[in-house]
Amino acid sequence: MKHPQRANPFRIHGVVGGDYFTNRADELKRITRALTDPGTKLLIYSPRRMGKTAAIMEAIASIQKNGGQAFLADLSTSSNAVDMGNRILAAASRNMGKKWSRFIIDVVSRLHLTITLRPDPATGIPSPSIDFNLRADEVGKQPQTLSNVLDAIDESAKDAGTMVGIALDEFQEIHKFGGATAEWDLRAAIQRHGHVSYVLSGSREHFIQRMAESKGALYKLVDKLPFGPINPRRLADWIDTRMSETGIRAQGAGDPIVRLAGPRTRDIVQVARRCYDLAVVTGRATIEDVEKAFGTLSERSTISFTHAGFR
Repeated sequence: MKHPQRANPFRIHGVVGGDYFTNRADELKRITRALTDPGTKLLIYSPRRMGKTAAIMEAIASIQKNGGQAFLADLSTSSNAVDMGNRILAAASRNMGKKWSRFIIDVVSRLHLTITLRPDPATGIPSPSIDFNLRADEVGKQPQTLSNVLDAIDESAKDAGTMVGIALDEFQEIHKFGGATAEWDLRAAIQRHGHVSYVLSGSREHFIQRMAESKGALYKLVDKLPFGPINPRRLADWIDTRMSETGIRAQGAGDPIVRLAGPRTRDIVQVARRCYDLAVVTGRATIEDVEKAFGTLSERSTISFTHAGFR
């Protein structure tokens, strides 16, 4: 029998958290420790759809709940280094809250740039933005703007007697704007910061590993955390538990879902989500539901499965 009042226990849109977050206990501990230990630099890399960003955001939520300060800036679609600086400033003001507005203003005052402060419509917190005209500046000077923003945050944290954890998602995109020079500029900035810790996250694995190897800009600067697949047994049990909690008899559906859709976390959860939609009709998840869910998603090309054992 269908359970119309029960929401699908699997979520794939946006950054998931809370009960929708798939267990990453070991990774969460490392990320949380990195973001709360002054001067730490942690490098996280994996293909897309593995759950890196969700894990980082879960760690940040825990840190903020316990009175610490950390935030994530998504650099994936930045058009230049000035955009990156803007995104870091905006993420800081948005995530650090009203009581830290004075800290943000202090950061801005240290930047010898034209800055616009506008109240965020939702929070009222001043949201800083580097003057748009700087986008026309010569490319060689723009990476320095990014370094200046990070320097200002570190200096303000030092004067405030606190520390700030910064996660830069898809940080490797700085290479597009300044090549190897931009990579070394980033190293020069973050290695001198004692009141800011960094988590650098990215999905271009070979590119990032090159940066961390001998003669690369991140060599001997960062600790490395390859973000691999979740233990299949643990993930299958989590899927069965989530279904059972909503009244669906899972009947071991987690195992074939993981086997068919793996190894990327988002792909697995997407199949589980579709399987649940099918299972609510009868109140139980069968192998036929799993195969139908997988086949439907594959035919629609909504996900790119790497598994080759199911046709």
